[in-house]
Order: sequence, then structure tokens, then C-alpha cells
Amino acid sequence: MKKSVLLISLFLCFSALSAQTVLINPLGDGGFENGNTLALNGWTVVDGTATTWFVGSAAGSQAGTNAAFVGTNASTYAGSSALVIKHFYRDVVIPAGATQVYLNYYLKMPIIDNTYDYFYIYTNTTAQTPVSGSLPAGTQRVIYTTPVLAGYTARPQIDLTALAGTTVRLVFTYKTDALSPYANPAVDNISLTCVLPAPTAPVFYNTSANATPVFFDNIRAVSTPVFAVSSTGQSFNAMQIEANTKDDFSGTVYTQSFSGTFSSAIKYDYVCNNLSPALPATDPAVYYVRARASNNAGVTWGSWSTQKWSFTHSASDYGWHQTTKAQFNEGAYNGNFILSTINGAISDNVYMNRGSFTEYVAANADDGVWENGTWYSTTTYSTIGYQDDCNGTSDIYNAFRFSNVSIPRNSNILSANMQLYASGDCVCESQSSSIYTKIAGHNHLLPDAPAL
Repeated sequence: MKKSVLLISLFLCFSALSAQTVLINPLGDGGFENGNTLALNGWTVVDGTATTWFVGSAAGSQAGTNAAFVGTNASTYAGSSALVIKHFYRDVVIPAGATQVYLNYYLKMPIIDNTYDYFYIYTNTTAQTPVSGSLPAGTQRVIYTTPVLAGYTARPQIDLTALAGTTVRLVFTYKTDALSPYANPAVDNISLTCVLPAPTAPVFYNTSANATPVFFDNIRAVSTPVFAVSSTGQSFNAMQIEANTKDDFSGTVYTQSFSGTFSSAIKYDYVCNNLSPALPATDPAVYYVRARASNNAGVTWGSWSTQKWSFTHSASDYGWHQTTKAQFNEGAYNGNFILSTINGAISDNVYMNRGSFTEYVAANADDGVWENGTWYSTTTYSTIGYQDDCNGTSDIYNAFRFSNVSIPRNSNILSANMQLYASGDCVCESQSSSIYTKIAGHNHLLPDAPAL
């Protein structure tokens, strides 16, 4: 017995699904469901007298209740017995970079007058306003005169991708020659959709005008961190923040998504008060953070941010803690440590100005004077220079504790200078001008002096 083998091949065709952005909604303004006039649906009628375009239920509808139709009033669906050219239109912004910009609509025209009465669609610029009695300027996209369309019928899709990056004026026009039969077009379910490029990978910032963000390498005692983030390329309507226990984002994931209307290249503060799951109270715990944006409410997402953004959760708030220059470059930090910051022409250097303050030598304080091999920790005076005339020729050192000065971790200190002003003198020495000297202290120790 001969056996035969039947091979059945199954070919699966996959196509990338791109979420559409709706520019004219067929269930709303494109379906005339927002009200019983063109204006209530965001359209403008040209010459609303006599036989013209109306909105209502007189001509039925493809979906919902209303449609736009030619008639003598809002409740009478009929063609014109007079010679007329009437329009309704609206302006639509088609975003730059948009692809697959498609116009779709349904047309009904149960009465026709072939080659004498017409329905048109035009696109033109906002500088070209249609006028009653004349065909519009611009590009004619549709001309229809026959055959009869007894009910609402989907018409061929119109590709407007070439108009991406412009504001287009979309014009619907009715023309009749005033002789019977009188064509009577009606339109419903107008839709204009496009596919937008995904927003760019977001960027994190160290500062914000509205809140105190968790800047890079921050140590914070917060359970609801705030991140200052932007994305460019397109406006977007969703942002997702992820905190992860590993720097390759393969660890435990904590996420929160935000919805709204966000403009391109604008810095927004995202308050992570609903991370899922919530950040544990582990102390300390380092988290690595990234973000991505979406322009279709999270149906698809753009690329993740590429910055290695991290912060440490601690039971105690360390306040300012920084390893990058960005914090300095964006201005003064409103904390207890850096009073002012200056970023000059040399962009590779960061300048820290402690500001103006006064320090005194006082008894029982963390200061003192080193004179001729002896440490005086409870003196109430300070001396400078050499004691050539009074107590010998040894160097004199003064020690002060400068409080609230924080040096960024991993910083390379290129130079340090201190300006001193003398306010008095003694019989041995006098000094009344300012002195500039390089700071020689190291690890809180003066040369050969006790630890402070």
C-alpha cells in the first residue's frame, strides 16, 4: 500500500503594529456628534444662508446621530434648485515627521445630476479661505458626481502624508447647476489619522524650578522621589519611570506611569508617589533609574533613557551629594552647603564660592594657633606670618573649622584659595591688607598639629 504524505505549510505574516494618532475623530467632531451645528464640531461653514451645509439627523448617519448634509435648514435634507457653491472647512495641524496620514470618510448621495452637480474635497493653506460661489484654491483631492450612493458608503482613502509638518485647511464643497435633478450629498464619519515617530529617549535633570528632584547620585530619605525629565521630537502623553536594583535593569523593578499632555523639550517633574511596588524602607539601597515616553498613551513606547541615573535611599537625608558637574552648571543649589556657584568660560572646571562669612578664634572652640612648636587651642587671638621680632623665627599656623562646606564625592580639587582680612595688630607685627594664600590643610590636620 502506497502511503502519501500531505504537507501543509502555514505561513504566518506579521506586520509591525503602529499605533495611530487621531487628528479628526470620527466619533466626535468628524462624526458631528459634538452638537447640532458645524461650529460646535469645530468646522466653519461658508455662507450659511439658503441651501447650504447643515448638521443634524435629517440625512441619517453612518454611526451615531448626526451627519453633515446639504439642505435648506437643519431639518430638511435636499439639494439646491439655485446655482450655488457652498463649503465647510477646518484647519488641522499635521505634526512634523508624521507618516501614514490618511483621510477617510463616508459619502451619501441618493440623488445625482451626473457631470452637473458635484461633491469635492480640497486641501489648501490657512491663507486660502474658500468663498461662496467659487471653487476653492489648493489641491483637489476628490471630485464625485456619479453613481448614486443610496446610503453612507466608505470612499477611497486619501493619503495626505506629504503634508506632514504643515497646517492644512480641509475643505468640503457642494456645487449644483440649479437644474433638476438636484444632487444632495451628505458626509459622516470623517477621520484623519497618522502615525507619529516615537518620542526620543528622555533626559534627566539635576534641577527643577518647581520641586527638588532626585539628582544623580543623590542620597535621600524619600519614599516618593521626584525626577525632572524631558523628551524631545514630538509632544507626548505618557511617561514611564522605572527604578531598578541593578544598573543593567535586570533586578527588582519599580515603575510608575504618568499621563497628560507634555510638550517636546520641556522639563517636567514626575512625583513617584505610586510606584508599583512601593520602594522598600531598606537602608541603604541604591536604585538605578530610567524613563521612556509615549505619544499614544502607552500603546507603544519610545526608547529608554541612556543615562546611568542612580540614587541611594537612606533612613537619614544626607542632603546635597553629587558627583557630576550638571548640578553646578544649572545654578546655585538651594541647600545648606553651596551658597553660590559660578561656571565660567572654562567649562571643564567647577568654581565654588563659599561667600562672605566671618570666623573668630575663640576659647574652647575648634580652632587655635601654632606658635614656635606649641599648640594653643584656647587662645582668643590669631596671628599670621613669621614672628621675627618677638618670639622667634618659626612659622605660625592658624586653624579654623569651616562648617557646612561639602566637597563633591570623587571630585578632583584643582586649586583652593582663601582670602584673609586682618582686623588688628600687635606690637610685634602689623597687617592691614588682604592676604591670598593657598590652603595647605589636609585631612583636617595642620602640619604637626593635633587633630581638630
